[in-house]
Amino acid sequence: MCILNNGKKLGVKVELKDNRLQEFNSYVEQLTKDGKGWDVWLSAWSVTNAPTTGVAGSYMPNDPYNLGHFVTKENTELIKSLSSKAAFNEKYQLKQFHKWQDYMNKEAYIVPMNFRYNTFVFSKKLANVSLDDKKSYNLWENIAFTK
Repeated sequence: MCILNNGKKLGVKVELKDNRLQEFNSYVEQLTKDGKGWDVWLSAWSVTNAPTTGVAGSYMPNDPYNLGHFVTKENTELIKSLSSKAAFNEKYQLKQFHKWQDYMNKEAYIVPMNFRYNTFVFSKKLANVSLDDKKSYNLWENIAFTK
């Protein structure tokens, strides 16, 4: 309700969909089906390390979690380029990522309201701890307890 009151103070007409708060499961179902009736919605989700086709479903046309139903040919081509054979060249992948990032900033499809950082604390009794992004997918399988 805070957003309704703040919108009113700013002179922005803000209304609840169907004049009521939405139950979470219904809200997600409506957004994943067609998203009709929503101009703006607020939610929380995590973004991935890189927007490749393997991990960035929320940016691809056929993924149900593309809740904003943002679909453009350019966006799809840029994301696919990040998973292409050429993307095994890190310089190419970084160049394509910057193109995609510039495109998304221009489109403002997603407007983050806040960010969160994680802090990890590890005991000195653990070996093989690494927060290197390239090792993050299997972080826990490499950690060992020492005496």
